[in-house]
Amino acid sequence: MSFSDFLKKIFGEEKTEEPEISSEKIAFNELSSWIAKQEEDFKDKEQNLLVFIKNGILENIKDIQEKLLALENFDFQKRKDKERIEAIVKENWKNYIYYVKKFIQGFQELQENELEKLLAKANLTFIEFDRKSRVTYEKATFLIGKEMANVRNRIIAFSGYFKEVFNQNKALIDKSQTFLGIKLKLSQLDKLEENIKKINEKIKNLGNKIIGCEEKNKKTLEEVVKLRDNESYTANLKKKDRLEFEKQQIEREIYELKGLVDFRALGNIFHSNKRKVEILRGYKENFQESFQRDNGLGLLSLLVESKLNTEIVSKKIKQINDKQEEIDKISDTISEDSTSSLLAEIERVNLEIKNFEHEKEQELKLLERLKTRRQEFIHSIKEELAGLNVLVED
Repeated sequence: MSFSDFLKKIFGEEKTEEPEISSEKIAFNELSSWIAKQEEDFKDKEQNLLVFIKNGILENIKDIQEKLLALENFDFQKRKDKERIEAIVKENWKNYIYYVKKFIQGFQELQENELEKLLAKANLTFIEFDRKSRVTYEKATFLIGKEMANVRNRIIAFSGYFKEVFNQNKALIDKSQTFLGIKLKLSQLDKLEENIKKINEKIKNLGNKIIGCEEKNKKTLEEVVKLRDNESYTANLKKKDRLEFEKQQIEREIYELKGLVDFRALGNIFHSNKRKVEILRGYKENFQESFQRDNGLGLLSLLVESKLNTEIVSKKIKQINDKQEEIDKISDTISEDSTSSLLAEIERVNLEIKNFEHEKEQELKLLERLKTRRQEFIHSIKEELAGLNVLVED
């Protein structure tokens, strides 16, 4: 049975007219099971074809071995130019026989049970043989022509047998390759869907955390409002306002006191006294700080000693110190703001919300990228199956 006859037996007789093929429609979610069924249908055809090819290999190898036997038994004695043959040809003759035997061994050990792999390994065996044996063949064939040519021609015919196998079976191999590629893409698509699911879950969790934080801040703010409605809080707040007002007043009065002091005259009087010059410089450069540090006593002592003190100045210093005592008393009665810790907590939670929102935004961007990749996978799968006249529906 010829190879063409065998293919007709497996795939049916050739018809003179091409039948009109209608598109097969498949739902995308049924694609994996459909491909599995298609592969199952191919499996029997592929196995029958493999058996036929392996039998063909045995027959071809047997013929090559017969031609090789004649080459191995070549009678060098009948050649008149014996010495020249032994010097030039015999080593290449031995090498060529060795390469042919390795070639035969390669096919004898070929145990692949997948058509595509078997054809690939067979092709590699032919390529390796041609690469390694070409030079030895060329160096020996001009004196051992017939026997060498018979072996080589038989191997070429064997190569033609495999070309016919590939050409006649190309549609089956292409279809098998398409299904293999689609299966890989479906596997990648499953992983992509799993990642999309995880990201959606993460986005949902982040959204719940944001809502939780907002609810927490709402309750804390309600507590703040409740505390601020309390009479003691209101009274404490009024004390704070009064304290702030008194501080502003004392600052204004200290400023007025500074305007009453003649620093130039004091400088002329105490210019030779280093310690007193230092006191004077401190008041001149930062009057308020110096005054609050010693309650104006340093300045007052300089004014008294220099006889530049006036009743207005003395009265103003006393007035400022009395007001400072009043401020200190008010300050002692003010309690810590009971809402400050709550407001700080609100700020902390607001920062947490911003972090969650940023993380959610990043996850949403990643989700969009994954969805785009998913659509690319689906589009690619649909295109490949369209080439097989299969329409995939969403």
